[in-house]
Order: sequence, then C-alpha cells, then structure tokens
Amino acid sequence: MEPFDVLAFSHIGFVVESIDDFRSSWGSLLGLDEWLVRDVGQPGGRVQLHGEIVGEPTRSRVAFTKFRGTSIELIEPLDGRSGAAEWLSSNGGGIQHIGVWVRDLPVELERLAGEIEVTYSSTTLRPGLAARPVAATVATAEAPVRPPFWAYVEPLTGNTRWSLELLDAKFAADYHAYYGDNAYYPGELPDTTTL
Repeated sequence: MEPFDVLAFSHIGFVVESIDDFRSSWGSLLGLDEWLVRDVGQPGGRVQLHGEIVGEPTRSRVAFTKFRGTSIELIEPLDGRSGAAEWLSSNGGGIQHIGVWVRDLPVELERLAGEIEVTYSSTTLRPGLAARPVAATVATAEAPVRPPFWAYVEPLTGNTRWSLELLDAKFAADYHAYYGDNAYYPGELPDTTTL
C-alpha cells in the first residue's frame, strides 16, 4: 500500500452524543476549558456518504481545543445523514477519525483509488472511482461548487474502526479562518512540511 503524501497532523476527531456532556466530564477532568464551538452544515446535495448523494440538509455542532500537543475535535450530529451521524448510530461515541493535511487531495484520492474507499466527502470531489469497487463521489447540477478540501477515507483491506480525514493543504488558510488556532496546520508542529 502506498502512503499518503501527508504534510502534517491536524486533529483527532471524536463523535459524541453531546458536546456539553463531554466538556463537563472528560473535558473537566483533563482541564480543557477553552473550546471553540461552531455549528456546521451543508444544504442537501452537497455531500456524499458511501457514494450516495445525501439529499437532505445536514447539521452538526463541532468543538475544537488543543491539549498538550494534540488538537481534539468533537462532533455532535444534529440533523440529517452524515458520516458522524452514521458513526454514532453504529459505533456509539468515541474516536472516529484522525485529521491530516495532504498536499493535493484530488490527486491523493485518484492515486490511491484502488486501496481506499472515500466514505464521506464533498460532492465536488470526483476522484474517478466509479469503475472501481469503492464508493464514488459525484456532483449534481443543483449543488453549488464548493472547495473540495476534505474527505473521509478508509482502507479497502483490514478492519479498522476509524477513518482518516484528509484535508487539502491548499485550503489551510480557509480552514484557519473558520477554526482558528484550535487545529494544527502544515509547518506548525516539528517535522511537518508547508506547501
């Protein structure tokens, strides 16, 4: 299996039933009291889940904090079908993904198409997986084009219980504008690379 062109670590993502409950229990025990909380969502037709366009809007609450060299993301699914909602339903709360920055997301998805499944992504990503035994992402005329900066992937071999969230480093400034210093970015940690 070929490795991804990873530039840097970003965060560890946990799916939770309640951000407030996590913050008042584990967050309190770990001394984590500074969280950036955002509501995020997508109109219907903008994301795919296992190769199927999600027609209804999706909405989640997301919280970020840093803890001793690690960035933690909490995702609380609220409405609609999403990777986090599916995860919570089938696995319960817990670690769902590790977020990493890659140099060029569409190139990575195409290059490793025979080794990974794109389980959840923007519909604007079209990595050419339609003829392969993995989920393909597709675009619809009704969905406005948005920057394709993220994709959740899983290996076709093995039985992992978590995903990688690949983040396109070309959009790191946009990500930083929304989530601030609560995640890590290329070049920020030792032994990481910038574009």
